[in-house]
Amino acid sequence: ILSVWCPNWPITTWRRRNPCDLKPADTRPLRACGAPPPEGEEGEPQPSSPSGGGGCAVSGGGKLAPPPPFALLVSERGTRRLAAVDDEARSLGLYPGQKAADALALVPNLVTADHDPAADRAALEALCDWCVRFSPAVAIDGDDGLLLDITGTDHLWGGEAAMLVDLVLRLARWGVPARAAIADTAGAAWALARFGPDLAIAPPGEQRASITLLPVAALRLGEAAEAQLPRLG
Repeated sequence: ILSVWCPNWPITTWRRRNPCDLKPADTRPLRACGAPPPEGEEGEPQPSSPSGGGGCAVSGGGKLAPPPPFALLVSERGTRRLAAVDDEARSLGLYPGQKAADALALVPNLVTADHDPAADRAALEALCDWCVRFSPAVAIDGDDGLLLDITGTDHLWGGEAAMLVDLVLRLARWGVPARAAIADTAGAAWALARFGPDLAIAPPGEQRASITLLPVAALRLGEAAEAQLPRLG
């Protein structure tokens, strides 16, 4: 089983849907949105991705300033809170669940937008459909991942390792950061994709050894159980 995890999926999909609202740190021109390029025409980075969205041309000869910290907001019982934060905002101490007012007090230049869970789901479904090129058996896994049964298909890509690299690199070219791992079971592949070495492959029959040193969170427990287990030793 191959597990694909797209960290911070809400931020990624928002940026894919709103490329002109961002200020990237380089001036490479981006092409208009559209479908993923056909086989054999993927040598250059393409902004069009299976998760939707596209790009806007960037003009000018100078290098643009890096984008400001960014967060998506959601309303909970009349209170605006952060639903997701980008890496820059996280590095400044912001976190999901934090009150928007508190976040803006700490980081006055924080840029915000409304979270759109329905759009996130639609993008994940589109990504799921696109991944049938790697396996005819693909399923959505949670809010930010996919599971692929690659039994009998990895040889078409030159082996499991080559398949992992190809998949992750294609997504990266389309502005979709992803981690992936392969193991005998979905649970082990899920754990390795999120907490193990990047592009990890657990040899057949050895997945237990591969996940032994992973943190408690790799057990895919609820928040309450996850918080209690470390106290038990």
